[in-house]
Amino acid sequence: MAFKRGSQELDDMIPIKSPEQTAESLQEVGPDVFDHTQLARLGKRPVLKRNFRFLTILGFSCAILVTWEGTLMNFAPGLSNGGAGGMIYGFIFV
Repeated sequence: MAFKRGSQELDDMIPIKSPEQTAESLQEVGPDVFDHTQLARLGKRPVLKRNFRFLTILGFSCAILVTWEGTLMNFAPGLSNGGAGGMIYGFIFV
């Protein structure tokens, strides 16, 4: 019995029996298979390689965490010399 909802069919889904079987099957086929399957359902093909290792994740998270400090250091001279009003008028007129 197939239930159609849009362009997806529920018959295509395979029931998961246990977490051990899922982990074993993911190790066999690789980490990108789920992404490739989802993109294929949408009619797309993968374009970008997804190589997220420890060093790349660490570098990206450090860059994200430091942005607010960099923004504060950027605004520090304007806030100390004229306050918020001085920054707004300085941005408009200068």
